[in-house]
Amino acid sequence: HTRYWRDWSSDVCSSDLRLNHPHIVHALDAGKTDEVCWFSMEFVEGETLQDKLKRRGQLSEREVSELALCTAQALNHAHKSGLLHRDLKPANILIAEDGTPKITDLGLALATEETGKLEKQELLKGTPHYISPEQIKGENVDERSDLYSLGATLYHCLTGKPPFQAESTREILKKHVTEEVLPIATVSGKETNLDATVESLLSKSPEERPANAEALIEILNKLESGGSGGGNQS
Repeated sequence: HTRYWRDWSSDVCSSDLRLNHPHIVHALDAGKTDEVCWFSMEFVEGETLQDKLKRRGQLSEREVSELALCTAQALNHAHKSGLLHRDLKPANILIAEDGTPKITDLGLALATEETGKLEKQELLKGTPHYISPEQIKGENVDERSDLYSLGATLYHCLTGKPPFQAESTREILKKHVTEEVLPIATVSGKETNLDATVESLLSKSPEERPANAEALIEILNKLESGGSGGGNQS
């Protein structure tokens, strides 16, 4: 199927075509028609993670562990290719019929070298329940902003709820900046081996999160092999 790129140049569309990873929906072609940049991408039979969460509420520790590792691997590939996602959330993760997760909708994707050239209003783009504090404050973002959004997504998977909820978007954004998340075990009623790692991804300061997606992958692999999880790894 075809999706339309949101307001970004054809140069960024072309950059996305370089992404070829089993956990990223593959872009097949890109172009420009009547001043609209577009790209076509593979069709994935399945559902979004958002739809799965609506059906199931909470996911099992095993499901979340596999989702975390696959998504971290996809982000690592995108980051090493020079792109930030900037809008990672359950609606932008497709779950294929065989259970394979694939991130999609890089409509806010941004070449990493461009982050220092944006105005504050351009940086404040994303989805309120999953956006990083530094995006909200209009600061320059790096890979750790995507890791925050991944953490918010995984928190939702483990607890059945986004990390912060409120009656207005303004209040949700304020909570991302000023409030600490409730411990996962407090919300879900049970502890998992992933709790400390997911909570570290939701640290207000990027310096307190894993240094990058590759560091997160190392943490997740250690958890899988019976080691202990953790936060920042330089």
